[in-house]
Amino acid sequence: MALFDQRGQHVHTQYNAQQMNFGAVQTTQDLIVELEKLKAGLLKAKEDGQLDKKSYNGNLSLLSFCSRAAR
Repeated sequence: MALFDQRGQHVHTQYNAQQMNFGAVQTTQDLIVELEKLKAGLLKAKEDGQLDKKSYNGNLSLLSFCSRAAR
């Protein structure tokens, strides 16, 4: 199990991936569905002002690449 040192971090609003269940992914389509959930969470974070445009675009690009690769 990974341990993360979170000392000094300041979290305002935290978005958890609890609705995403990658452990249940059995097919390519299952993976695509979970990646789309991540994209939706990313958009919500941007709209709520928790993610700047550069971070949003960079992460969206990565998720889009993963979705295309899975297809």
